[in-house]
Amino acid sequence: MVTIASAGLEDFALNTIGSMMSCGVRPDQVFLFYSDAAADEYASVARYLPQDNILPIQATLNPRSIDIEKTYADYGTDTFNAFTRLKLLAVRWLMAKGVAQVVYTDLDIVWIRNPLNYLKKVAKRYDVAAQNESDQLSLANVCAGFMSLKNTAAIDRLSATLIGLHEAALAAGRNVHDQQILNEYLQDHRKLHQAICFLPAAQFPNGLFSPMFATPDCLQVFPLSLLRPMIFHANWCMGLTAKKAMLERAGLWRPGDWPIHR
Repeated sequence: MVTIASAGLEDFALNTIGSMMSCGVRPDQVFLFYSDAAADEYASVARYLPQDNILPIQATLNPRSIDIEKTYADYGTDTFNAFTRLKLLAVRWLMAKGVAQVVYTDLDIVWIRNPLNYLKKVAKRYDVAAQNESDQLSLANVCAGFMSLKNTAAIDRLSATLIGLHEAALAAGRNVHDQQILNEYLQDHRKLHQAICFLPAAQFPNGLFSPMFATPDCLQVFPLSLLRPMIFHANWCMGLTAKKAMLERAGLWRPGDWPIHR
């Protein structure tokens, strides 16, 4: 598992990684890449992860010139758009180390029930699995905030292509983030679109389904025996305050206070 963090996301990192540990994920399975200038901020993550798994972005991934040092960047800004291209750089770094399957997770995602066995089964048939962020079931749209990718030659070529397309789009002055680049590419390569496993929304809900997670007793109103969500993605809202509020309403905001199962 891998995630990336700009400055200003310490509590979100603790919340996401803590929730993963509470689901039984091993500390050595998780890698956090952080903005180099935020080293002191992410030292707190060492309570969960081995030090070797907490890595500075620029010193480790050596991305082309990018300003990710000072603060959190809101959705839609140039800095946000540039930062999102680092996701696939982090994925490729792990794959170069020989990791057979990489799960990328954004830091506004909480793990409720361990999805890894499910994703391993999916990987027997698909190289890529991802949340469907479309609000119309007939128009599947990949959510790049939660993806499982197999370490194959095809995925290596795809990720390199997407990084190149994103860099070219940013250089041309386009206001686009990684997810837009990915879905544009899929629109032009329909066979690849059909080869992606779009994860079921009941088990992998995003912010569109936030009414299901509107109160702390939501998992009693929608019993786990029926709904059985594996993760919840607090997207479809802008800004850290709104994301935190969405997670608080669902009883899923517990940075530093998740029960850890070693």
